This record gives sequence, structure tokens and C-alpha cells, in this order.
Amino acid sequence: MGPPKSEHYFAAADVQDDACLSGLICFHFACFGGGIPQRDDFPLELGISPLDLAPAPFVAALPKRLLSHPRGGALAVIAHIEPAWGYSIPVTHVGPRLPQFESAIPRMLKGQLVGHAIKDFNELFAARSASLTEMLQQVQGQPNVSDAN
Repeated sequence: MGPPKSEHYFAAADVQDDACLSGLICFHFACFGGGIPQRDDFPLELGISPLDLAPAPFVAALPKRLLSHPRGGALAVIAHIEPAWGYSIPVTHVGPRLPQFESAIPRMLKGQLVGHAIKDFNELFAARSASLTEMLQQVQGQPNVSDAN
């Protein structure tokens, strides 16, 4: 299998100097599509120290290229700085996962500020983070946790 070939992805080097990015807003829905933190905030097991992912956190080359293009940069790049978990995508047991996109895109097309347009993502993240924090506090120190939690 080996490493991916350059024809299988879009990178900063693919954005030519003569490209016209006027009005562009990009969603990079991919793991670490916007950059990489220094440490992994999501250990696979409780009690495991965070692993170093990079010597220092950094912004990915593609968003930097899009935002600082010599002919004028993109209006915005919306991207993950963490994993975009595989179970974030399938629609099973928790309802559809598209409403945040379905509300954000029309808002941006109407000219709303990107930060406001993606407010549904932020609200969902806040609710899920609070729920996860509560669950982690409940199971802290318990060796066997039921999948029902």
C-alpha cells in the first residue's frame, strides 16, 4: 500500500500563484486538516498520558496557503485541529449529522460572518464536551466501564 501519492490529495503546492480565490470559504473536514496540536488530547485509554504529535503545534500548509495567497486569500478556512473521528460521520443511533452543515452553508451564502454561520457546530461541541466531561468524571478510577455509558 505505502504512503499516499500526490494525485490522491490536494496540498498547498497544488494552489498555483495565478489561482483566483476570491470569495472562497473552505471546509476541511479531515483529521488535522487545519493543523496539529503538540499533544494528543484523546488518549485511547483512561489514565494514559497524552502523546506528543509534533515538536510544537502548527497550522497546516494548505490553510496557510489559501489564506495568504499572493493574488488575495480565501475568506476563511474552517478545519479540524484534532481528529475528525470516523464515528462522527455514520448516521447510527444518534440521528443525522448534517444539520450543522445545512445551516452553516446557507448562512455564509447570505453573507453572515463565518463565526456566526458555524454557531451550530460550536453549540453541538459545547453540549457534547459537557456530556463527555460528566461521563469521564463518573468513570474516573473505575477499571471496567459499561458500553451503555
